[in-house]
Amino acid sequence: MQVSENSHDDFLFIDDSDEEETPECSETKTWQVLIVDDDPEIHSVTQLALSDLIVLGRRLEYFHAYSGQDACQIINDNPDIVLVLLDVVMETDDLWVKSCEIHT
Repeated sequence: MQVSENSHDDFLFIDDSDEEETPECSETKTWQVLIVDDDPEIHSVTQLALSDLIVLGRRLEYFHAYSGQDACQIINDNPDIVLVLLDVVMETDDLWVKSCEIHT
C-alpha cells in the first residue's frame, strides 16, 4: 500500500451546494407548526431543536397547545397550520381527535 506524501491529496471535496436549487429564506412567509403536549419542557426542546430549520425557503412559526381542547381551538383559528407534532400519550384521556370539529 502506497501512502501519499501530501495528506490533503487523499481527500476529495465536492461542493454539492447548488445556489439555484436553494431557495432564499423568506422573512415574511413561514410554515405554521402546532406542538401539542402536556409537558412544557417538550415544547421548549422541540422548538429549540427546530429553531434553525428552513424548509423550502421558509422558517417555522410555532403554536403551542397543552391539551386536546386547546389544540382544537388553535387549529380552528389558524387554518394555515401545515404540521401538528402530537403527543399521543398525554397524561389525561383526552379524546380530542374524535370530538374536534375543524372548520375549513
